[in-house]
Amino acid sequence: MGRVKNGSIIYQITERLKSLQCFGQSKHQAKKEYRDQKKDNGEKWNPAFAEGIYSYKTFDAYKQTAMVMAKWIKTEHPEIKRIDGINKNIAIQYLQMRQNEGKSAYTVSKDMSAINKVYGMSICKKEAGLNERSYKNITRSRVDRPNDKKYNPKNYTAQIIFAKATGSRRESVLGGQYQVKPCSVWQDAKGNIFVGLVEKGGKFRNAPVLGGYRAQITEIIPYIPVRVPCGTIREEEAKFKELYKNSKEGYLFSKYTKKIDNHAFRAEYARARYQELIEQKNERGEEILRGYRGYDQDCLGQVSKDLGHNRISVVAEHYMR
Repeated sequence: MGRVKNGSIIYQITERLKSLQCFGQSKHQAKKEYRDQKKDNGEKWNPAFAEGIYSYKTFDAYKQTAMVMAKWIKTEHPEIKRIDGINKNIAIQYLQMRQNEGKSAYTVSKDMSAINKVYGMSICKKEAGLNERSYKNITRSRVDRPNDKKYNPKNYTAQIIFAKATGSRRESVLGGQYQVKPCSVWQDAKGNIFVGLVEKGGKFRNAPVLGGYRAQITEIIPYIPVRVPCGTIREEEAKFKELYKNSKEGYLFSKYTKKIDNHAFRAEYARARYQELIEQKNERGEEILRGYRGYDQDCLGQVSKDLGHNRISVVAEHYMR
């Protein structure tokens, strides 16, 4: 009987990526099942781990990394013909090569995440000798860049207002699976306005509109329905997706140039939202506790949720400075 062909490395990686597709499934539930399994076996677990890929955007990013690495393997390690021949040492060699090429710590970190997911590895930066990501190494969004001057802000007035008012990512303004529609926006009985967003990793949140932008948002969206908030975030997500699916409305925006530094607007939102929460706490007569890197941890934690982040350290390092 002849030997069964496995296909090229690129074909094998493509098939592996297909097997990881979990679009439309709950990443939260997958994390819980993984955690429960590890607990039952008395093993340590990674709180950020979930088997599979749940976001189209993440899938595309991981596929790009895997394909670039596959081409590198064909050149540098032509002896490797099977995907299971790609071991941790080979992966670390590739990551170090990327770092030596001058790729940013952020890019190499994304490469490492993709490699760990696609090849089922658990490489860490310390083990691979990789640089840590740091806000000190980030130049984008800190000062004006030449590229920021190559568009006319007047052509994107409403989009910029919306991004600054909500802290939304670029994909919500234009191009994402749940790009904002009028039905994404609602307000409570007190006049607080929120926008339902599904962004990075398929995670849902109701982002509060900054108080100073409410009038401008109502100019962009003249009719904003008033409703009572649901009891849980899961109920809110279900309601949002039902409204979005059944909506006959078009997208709120039809253009948004990539020359706009949208991350700068998120940082502006973070600082304004933090100050807003501090003022609200003062009005309630509550003590401001600046025990976390000079910030009130409760307020910073709320800003983190409003931005769609899990760790307040990310907000402290990348948004508040």
